[in-house]
Amino acid sequence: MFLFLSSALVLACVGFLGWVLFRDRSAPVAARVERLLAASPERVWAVQSDLASWSRWNPDVRSLILHGPLQAGSAFDWNGGGMQIHSVLSEVTAPVRIAWSGQAFGIRAHHSWEFVAEGTVTRVITEEVFTGPLAWLLPGTLRSVLEKALTTGLDHLQAEVERTA
Repeated sequence: MFLFLSSALVLACVGFLGWVLFRDRSAPVAARVERLLAASPERVWAVQSDLASWSRWNPDVRSLILHGPLQAGSAFDWNGGGMQIHSVLSEVTAPVRIAWSGQAFGIRAHHSWEFVAEGTVTRVITEEVFTGPLAWLLPGTLRSVLEKALTTGLDHLQAEVERTA
C-alpha cells in the first residue's frame, strides 16, 4: 500500500512539475479527426452551430445552455461525456469554422470544427487540445479518450447531417 501511495505521489508531482515548467509550450494532448460528409458546408454548419440542439442528435451531450448569441465571447454550459463543462466560444465564422475553449476536472481544452467545401461534399476537420495538470499527468490515456470522443462526435454529426440533407 505504501509503495502504491508513494508511486501515485511521485506521478502527481511529476505531472504538476511538467505543467508548471511546460504549460506555455505545445499541449501534451492533441487529436484531429477529419472526414468527408455528403452535404454542403452550409448544411453541416447549420447542424453543428445549433448548440441548443446538440443533445437531440448527439447522445454524449445530455444538456446545453448557451448564454447569449452565437458569437465569440458567448459562454455555454453543458454536460458532455458525463462531465459538466463551462465553455466560451472563441471563433464563430459561418459557415466555415466554430471553436471554443472550456475547462473541467483539471483539463483546459480548445476544440475547433472546420468545414471545407470539396465539390459536392464537405471535409469536416475537428481538432482538440488539452492542457492542465491532468493532461500532463496522463497524456497517453487522455489522447486515446480524446481521439475516440472526436471520432464518435463526428459519427453523430455525420448521421444527423446526412439524415436531414
